Amino acid sequence: MEHLEQLRSIIEAGQRELGFSHHGLTESGEVRHVLKKTAATAGTLSLRALQLPPAQKQFRALEVVQHPAGQLVPMSATILRKSRVAQAGASILVVEESPEAVPVGGTGDIAMVNRPRRWSLVEAAQILPVADGDDVPEVAPPVSRQDVEFTGPSYATRFSLTRRDISEHGMDVLLVELMEAIGLGLARAADHCLLTAIAAATPPAFSLASASASGVEFTELKALCGTAAAGAAVGDDGTLRVSGVLAELTPVNAATVVGAFTRSAVAVHDSLRVSVERRNAAGDLVVTIWSDLVALLPSGDAKFWTVSA
Repeated sequence: MEHLEQLRSIIEAGQRELGFSHHGLTESGEVRHVLKKTAATAGTLSLRALQLPPAQKQFRALEVVQHPAGQLVPMSATILRKSRVAQAGASILVVEESPEAVPVGGTGDIAMVNRPRRWSLVEAAQILPVADGDDVPEVAPPVSRQDVEFTGPSYATRFSLTRRDISEHGMDVLLVELMEAIGLGLARAADHCLLTAIAAATPPAFSLASASASGVEFTELKALCGTAAAGAAVGDDGTLRVSGVLAELTPVNAATVVGAFTRSAVAVHDSLRVSVERRNAAGDLVVTIWSDLVALLPSGDAKFWTVSA
């Protein structure tokens, strides 16, 4: 479909939904039963297909919003641009289902099987000096692999669109604003997903010695300061740092994390699930959107640390 037409079609279908359904007709054509139901509809949007006009300036009401034809930004680019973990070096992966038809039992029947998606991280192999006559020590393969499985919990948001909003601002403007807000929200959800997974792994306290022992380069290290801002300091040059490491603020957690974010990723499911419920006769709507995300972290030695003071 054209730009944002998928979302428009779901919302307009929700506007037409009724809170009841008819079942069965008499011989004279009268309805036998009227059953109550939720006046709602649902659909999905593809992150790969969604494109947005460039981010708007403030004070929208004071300007006429115009965008040249073809000047569109992929939704995935909005997430990359605004995610703090992505700015620190983490990869953002938009993952779609990949069903494959396979034969079953030689009968000609087929089954649709989802092939697992896998994230891999290759580290440096431990190539060490070995004296003549000594055995070469066996070490674990220097590769971290993790299947991308969206097992929850999902991330979601819900908001209202009143008939007055639609009438006053127009559906086109609301759709662009809505998807822009969702893109920014998904960026923040990616930050929460990865930083929560890092915290669950109980990383050790940060020191330059432990970072050096892990094999990361100093230029890989970045810090994200949570709401407690532990260890954060602003230098005379106006740069935020933690223990000398370049830092940025984040509102999604309290802790300060230092790490090689280049060794991590967040997988975001390609499908955004959307439901639209018509709340009243005036046509006021409630829109709910779900997304699935999963953090991908290396196994083995720590590549992330915390700072408490």
